[in-house]
Amino acid sequence: MLLTISIPTYNRAKYLHRSLSAIFSQKADFKNNLNIQIFDNCSSDNTKDIVKSFQEAGNEINYVINAQNIGADKNIRQSYLSAKSKYVLVLGDDDVLMPGSIKYILELLKNGDYGLVFLNFYQFLDNPEMERPKQFSEKTYIYKGEKILKYILSNIAFISSNIVNTKYLSNEDFDLSDGTGLNQIPGIIEASKSKENVFINKFYLAQQKENSGGYSYFNVFGENFATVTNNHLDDKSKAKNQIFNHLLLHVFPYHVYNLVKNDKVGANITYEMLHKYFNKRPFFWLLIFPILRFPKPLSYISYTWARVCNKVFYIFDRIHTGKVLKF
Repeated sequence: MLLTISIPTYNRAKYLHRSLSAIFSQKADFKNNLNIQIFDNCSSDNTKDIVKSFQEAGNEINYVINAQNIGADKNIRQSYLSAKSKYVLVLGDDDVLMPGSIKYILELLKNGDYGLVFLNFYQFLDNPEMERPKQFSEKTYIYKGEKILKYILSNIAFISSNIVNTKYLSNEDFDLSDGTGLNQIPGIIEASKSKENVFINKFYLAQQKENSGGYSYFNVFGENFATVTNNHLDDKSKAKNQIFNHLLLHVFPYHVYNLVKNDKVGANITYEMLHKYFNKRPFFWLLIFPILRFPKPLSYISYTWARVCNKVFYIFDRIHTGKVLKF
């Protein structure tokens, strides 16, 4: 088997139905190279009925219902480690593989030997087809080793975008990051160290936005993200610096500014946390510190400045430099 799509799910039957519909609408492209499995974390809604309806329609699904809710980390862990194929894609139950994606992915995997394949994505609120943006480039790029991480950046945390060669997954790595909400990152980073990796720029994946929660954002993407990444990328890694700078420049400013506006206590706690893990990085002092520590009027100016810096910085920095892959 070439690829397994594993879907961990819990009480999101309507989203799972949409995701499975998108997958099985491409059934003609499977060609015995794709296995679908679902790990139901003891849902109390009608998830079981949804899966059964697809099975009764002639769709092969390996459906596992956990005897009890084992938590998101352990459910994601088994979604990865249970795959018997060369590659595994752990797909969020609310994310959507767009038409043509499976055919393209399987053809690509069949014609190469990669550690990591990244699917570029866009966000949608209601309708993934109607909200799909236009793209300047839909090319696919190949990179040597960690160089791909410059373009993935903090999306190493996004399970739905990262197709991983299963030989880079280990129980030990999942053990070390258990309870972080990010136990997928070690395997993705280890896979990125392989000889060749691929970035598919065309929007074959749609991410449901405004549909996450159940964890403290800065605990996960501040403390936990920094800890897990530090454990698997050494201080000399160029990719590590690029990932952390991306957090400070692109990801954190919006969230810390919202804290300043709405939660003074939370802002103080967040400052202490981010200072602990990012205080040696200039972007922390230039962008994050002013937002969190200046008076509100100046905080807004600092946030505006951070947005300008972000746009200027990425005008040229995110232009792909990899070899265009054709097959």
